[in-house]
Amino acid sequence: MTTAAPEALDLQRAARDHLWLHFTRMGGYKDGEVPIIVRGDGCYLEDSKGKRYLDALAGLFSVNIGYGFGEEVGEAAAAQMRELPFYTNWGYAHPRAIELASEVASLTPGDLNRLFFVSGGSEAVESVWKLARQYYTARGDGRRWKAISRHIAYHGTTMGALSINGIPELRAPFEPLVPEVLHVRNTNRYHRPTDETEQEFTAFLLDDLDQTIQATGPETVAMVIMEPVQNAGGSFTPPEGYWKGVREICDRYGILLCADEVITGFGRVGAWFGSERYDIRPDLMTIAKGLSSSYE
Repeated sequence: MTTAAPEALDLQRAARDHLWLHFTRMGGYKDGEVPIIVRGDGCYLEDSKGKRYLDALAGLFSVNIGYGFGEEVGEAAAAQMRELPFYTNWGYAHPRAIELASEVASLTPGDLNRLFFVSGGSEAVESVWKLARQYYTARGDGRRWKAISRHIAYHGTTMGALSINGIPELRAPFEPLVPEVLHVRNTNRYHRPTDETEQEFTAFLLDDLDQTIQATGPETVAMVIMEPVQNAGGSFTPPEGYWKGVREICDRYGILLCADEVITGFGRVGAWFGSERYDIRPDLMTIAKGLSSSYE
């Protein structure tokens, strides 16, 4: 395992703190003007005063195709509005939903081939937890209801998704939340012992997950949900063997493994999905953001 130099750690912490302030301290604009973004082109944005920005976050980790396709996407949207602006998928289908489901199913890894459409990432996380619980109920094992995620992980803002979040500062104002969510260590290796090997770090993380499941009772856990690369806290990549071990632990205890691909999906990590990049073989996936590139 390589250890980051102190200067690199300082930069990483500074970037993390900057993002944290950006998301949690918007009140800081009370003494200044809020930038008004008026146009975009490729990976660049321009505000109302003509200042140009490199949009390194791609909106909110969502504009995967970049800016500048508004006319093309707008024409497709206008054509659909003229044909059929909306109809429910509840007991019905329509051509665009069928086409989209087929296209995404052709890209998802492994044997994942069913889609359930919702309105966004938080609702996707809510829905996947409900689906996991209903899966066990339908199999006559309704005792499984708990979820396990990682510390500092971000999974959304609705009550169920917020409960799965591992960021205390986001959870605290809305407690009590949905009970029985457990949190395990994430893959942040920067504060680990300097002489620890990557294999030792992997073993440490997997032991923590295993011990947490055993302590709470494996027969009560419905789902382990994790991002292929955890975004919150500093984009923590997994050490060698980590995902193979997580998959084996879930199989051992009969727990569903969900890859939260809301941020890592649709090319962000060099493959269509992070699950493909890291050979995760999830039972469930959540997607959003890059699916539409926020062209909505």
